[in-house]
Amino acid sequence: MNKKMSTDLLIKSNYKNLTKSEKKAADYTLNNINKIYTLTLRQFSNNSGIGEATTMRFIKKLGYANFAEFKMAVAALPLKDKEQSDNHDPMMEFQNDINEITNQTLLANDRSLLEKAVDYIEDANHLVFMGHGTSGYVAQMIAYFFNRAGRECEDVTDIHYSEIRSVFLKEGDVLVAISWSGDNVDIIGPVKRAKENGCKIITVTAYKTTMLQEFADIPLFHSPGPLEHRIYGAGMRNVMTQQFVVELLYIIYKQRHLEEVINNQELTAISTADHHTILKG
Repeated sequence: MNKKMSTDLLIKSNYKNLTKSEKKAADYTLNNINKIYTLTLRQFSNNSGIGEATTMRFIKKLGYANFAEFKMAVAALPLKDKEQSDNHDPMMEFQNDINEITNQTLLANDRSLLEKAVDYIEDANHLVFMGHGTSGYVAQMIAYFFNRAGRECEDVTDIHYSEIRSVFLKEGDVLVAISWSGDNVDIIGPVKRAKENGCKIITVTAYKTTMLQEFADIPLFHSPGPLEHRIYGAGMRNVMTQQFVVELLYIIYKQRHLEEVINNQELTAISTADHHTILKG
């Protein structure tokens, strides 16, 4: 994709993997968005308390070719921030957040990687979706979608069972590991073991440089969301942005197998309707 995530979200998604000096540049940028465009490279570096070489490393980590390109990208942010600050309705702010993080999530993932991930899902002998905590809800939901579409799979959301299940995953199997931070040891252990056994790994995380991603055959990403919500708990924002990524996989799969999926959904709808009829009778 030609478009990039907005600069503020690029910084937030890479923040914990920046060096101590680069974090100074990141903090200064986030706290002085309206001033950046007026500064020279030397002024920005001095204000951040770092050297010009460190500033350039920081900028290139975000994917910008030079300081001028970085400044232009930052300059586009204040108008968006002003538009959001004019609306103090918390429900509208929630809606705006969802629109923003889903849009940024689309920009963060190359379509070819999403297609390749679905290739893995189609070819898998055993397909497992794994996640813990709120990521476990996402694993359960997407496994439900795929099962109703006729693609047999399972969700693993218990920490202890994750360790057990990983022992039996092997070459020909696919594990989709969902973790917001990507650094949760409870999921890294099972993923590492499954990878060592030859299992293909698809990861879904908010950050682009994590321990979990090191084991990925295909790394997928979602927006980390607004900083204030990440600090105090993003609630449905976290769940919905993770769900958005995995549903992209489901949508591609459904497009490829449309007639089969519709038939299977009808069969499952009939079976659940029969169940309720029996209960009523």
